Amino acid sequence: MKKKSVIQKENIQAYLSKFIYDTINNNFKNISISKKFKDLNSLLYIHFFTKCATDNEFINFIKDLKNKKLKKEYIFDNLYSKKICEISDLNPKFYYKKNINNLFEIFQSNELLKVFYFFFLKIITFSFANKKNRGDVMCLVLVPEYVEYIKKIAKNTNLKFVVFNDFHRVKLKLRKNEVCYAPLNINFSNINFSIFSNFKFRHNIINLVLDFYNPKVWLSIEGGELYNEIASQLSKSKKIKSVCLQWGSMGAKDIPTAKRGMSFDYFISWGQFYSQKFKKFNKKISFKNLGNPYVRSNINKKKIIVLIMQPINNFFSPQKSEILELIKLSTWLTIKYPNWKVIIREHPRMTVTEIEKINKIGNKVSICNYNESISKLYKNSYLVIGSTSSSLIEASASNCSVISFINDSKDTYFPDLKKNNMGYCITNDVLLKKKVSDIIDKYNYKNNRNYKFKKFSKTFFNFTGDIARKKINKFIKELV
Repeated sequence: MKKKSVIQKENIQAYLSKFIYDTINNNFKNISISKKFKDLNSLLYIHFFTKCATDNEFINFIKDLKNKKLKKEYIFDNLYSKKICEISDLNPKFYYKKNINNLFEIFQSNELLKVFYFFFLKIITFSFANKKNRGDVMCLVLVPEYVEYIKKIAKNTNLKFVVFNDFHRVKLKLRKNEVCYAPLNINFSNINFSIFSNFKFRHNIINLVLDFYNPKVWLSIEGGELYNEIASQLSKSKKIKSVCLQWGSMGAKDIPTAKRGMSFDYFISWGQFYSQKFKKFNKKISFKNLGNPYVRSNINKKKIIVLIMQPINNFFSPQKSEILELIKLSTWLTIKYPNWKVIIREHPRMTVTEIEKINKIGNKVSICNYNESISKLYKNSYLVIGSTSSSLIEASASNCSVISFINDSKDTYFPDLKKNNMGYCITNDVLLKKKVSDIIDKYNYKNNRNYKFKKFSKTFFNFTGDIARKKINKFIKELV
């Protein structure tokens, strides 16, 4: 029965994916944005999938559609679910909840308001484009955690970060000489008021940036982020090389939807294992197995336990029950092992606020913000526990003891931690506490600060640390 539930969930995910893709393909002529893209359909598909797949009511709608038992109306959690259903011309009435997130999406869909808003922020912060600030290597990131990583691997390449205004620059903790401001052009003859205007606005911004600064290389991190996917497609006609850097692993056997059909010229992967998996869905990209500069082996461990948080997944792990058990475990650990430091690591979509909606965090549990370097966290940590977080692989390579907790065997961590001698996979809360106790007692009994798995396979990380950083840096310099 357990195996059957997995198959059913896989079918629902596949059916949802097919519904969105087919709806976009069949109604593409009704979507007016731009004809400059090599594959606009795939961009729209990624954009809608990432929005709709997190909407519980949309999942219920897909199940009803698959079973041919549609209700008369559906009230979705987000605006994108409503829009994709309206485009499909199905009979039910579709609505969306009136909440702050959807009000923001409505604002995003008014291109005129958005243009004036961006222009206003530029004026009050004096954030105007200047060609003197161009860089040979340029990138656009939205979160601070990517900044230091890019700085290290693109050292001495005339690197510049594209920012919209000084608020964006300050958020990324960048100095003025490290950035170039995105130009903004107001074209009143082509204003769009549909939900697709947010997509069109991003296209216009990136197109202006590439034309105005004309960099030699456009750097991206992780893949699947809309700004950078747009940049990778537009850069082809402008003879600009686009490079994507692998940031995370997979955690599950399937390649994430957003990382299929990418348009980058080059993808710098951690090792052959990942390049082989990604290449299956990205056959036109040239893969370079240059390693992970953030992974640094350290065998001198301290009494630190880290629990990795993730957003709840509608298809596979982590489910709410698994996150709940990890939160409970953190409090139990502070009571049973008072001399150990217990840390919960936030996720951008599972912050303390979201975590405490599931269960209250114990008073003695420390919180690590998701913007803080995870490699620094793993450097001294002895034990790392999570569900399907891709960072568990990095923790193992950093010589941490690693446990993947996936309840009831309904899913499996990928790659197999036990088979590859990288950690343990636990399937219920009783076994979880027992395994945690065994690992901690081993440290306490032997005072073993040199805990270490067998030599980590180069299949996963071809190079690590400074060697990886130098190899990536050399490759980027050769493109400039």
